[in-house]
Amino acid sequence: MAGEAKLSEGRVQRAVINAARLADELRAEQNHAHAQLCVKKSLMAQLTDLESRLTDVEAAATKSSKAAMAMAKLELELSTKLQQKIKTYKQQIEEAEEIAGLNQAKYEDEVLAKGVARDNLLSADRHAWKDDRATS
Repeated sequence: MAGEAKLSEGRVQRAVINAARLADELRAEQNHAHAQLCVKKSLMAQLTDLESRLTDVEAAATKSSKAAMAMAKLELELSTKLQQKIKTYKQQIEEAEEIAGLNQAKYEDEVLAKGVARDNLLSADRHAWKDDRATS
C-alpha cells in the first residue's frame, strides 16, 4: 500500500506539474490572443481611417477633375472669342487702310487739280499781262 501511495503521490505531482504547465500555456495563449485582438483593433481603426482618407481624396480628385474640365472649356470659349475679335479687328484695319488709301488718292487728285488750275491761272495771267503790255 505504501508503494501504491507513493505511485499515486508521484502521479499527483506529475499531474500538478502538468496542470501548472498547461495553465502557463493557457495564460500565454490568452495573452497572445489578447495582443492579437489589440493589433486587429488597431489595424481596423487604421483601415477605417485610410478608407475615409481615400474617399476624401477621390472626392477631391473628382472635384478637381470637374474644375479642370470646366477650366479647359472656358479657355476654349475665350480662345474662340479672342480669335473672332482678332478677325474682326483685322477686317476693320483693312477697311480703314482701304479708306485711307482712297482718301489719299482723292487728296493727291485735288492737289494735282489745284496745281494744274494754279498753273493754268498763272499761264492765263501771264498771257493777259503780255497781252496788256502788247496793247499798251
